[in-house]
Amino acid sequence: MKFLCTLCLFILSISHGLAQIKPGDIEVVDINIFKTSFVKDEEILSSHQLFKFLKNDQHVGSMIKNAYANHRISNLFKYAGTALITGPFIQSYILNTTPDYTYTYAGIGISILAYIFHQRYKKRAIAAVSLYNTPLPTSDNKRLVLNFEFYGVGTGLTLTF
Repeated sequence: MKFLCTLCLFILSISHGLAQIKPGDIEVVDINIFKTSFVKDEEILSSHQLFKFLKNDQHVGSMIKNAYANHRISNLFKYAGTALITGPFIQSYILNTTPDYTYTYAGIGISILAYIFHQRYKKRAIAAVSLYNTPLPTSDNKRLVLNFEFYGVGTGLTLTF
């Protein structure tokens, strides 16, 4: 009897866990505070793959386009910041001189901008994915409502649907 109860509880817990995610949904997985991944059908999507998958959707297309624009700006700032940070050190190593830290400080500022744009991308992409995963309202939920209202001239009935 204990074995049968344990088996039933095990099967119920597995079926409940499987029912949480529909086959077409995209799951958001936080790896650490800097990295968030999007998983669809047990495959990790890159940001470009996520953009290509969602850009033609009529509900989340504009949201993912804005998010992807932030991602591209973030990458541009990240590469520029990395070049400005490492450039003076490489130049001082090659020329055997002391490095000029002015470019390094500018690179740090640009890297902070890259982080800000990446956070905006992450927030907008998560919002687009959560909107994509929510079911669309069906026409069965619409109700007809008949209201009795007072107007300046008199009274009337309004039908909202």
